[in-house]
Amino acid sequence: MADVTITTDLKLDDTTIRALCGLFGCTEREVGAKLRPYVKAAAHEYIDMFTGAAPITTATDARERRLVAVIRHGLGVIPSPAELGRLFKMTTTRAVSFQSGS
Repeated sequence: MADVTITTDLKLDDTTIRALCGLFGCTEREVGAKLRPYVKAAAHEYIDMFTGAAPITTATDARERRLVAVIRHGLGVIPSPAELGRLFKMTTTRAVSFQSGS
């Protein structure tokens, strides 16, 4: 297995920065560190797509794959329903249902 290093810079407007600070409860200087696990998860999602390792046929498939990627490559823990709802823009009730596979 090879280690691959990826470094990138993102240009984000002030509105986006404020939204991310609110979402993560952090300062502007901390946004990059807060985004890092999600960027890593997104890279794995694209790699799976490019290599055909994880075919996605529905929006639910995509959401489930993203959640798994965020847990595996980013957070390392299953987010609470409230956090899941906040991150995936769904109600807490829907997040509970999503986590239970309903």
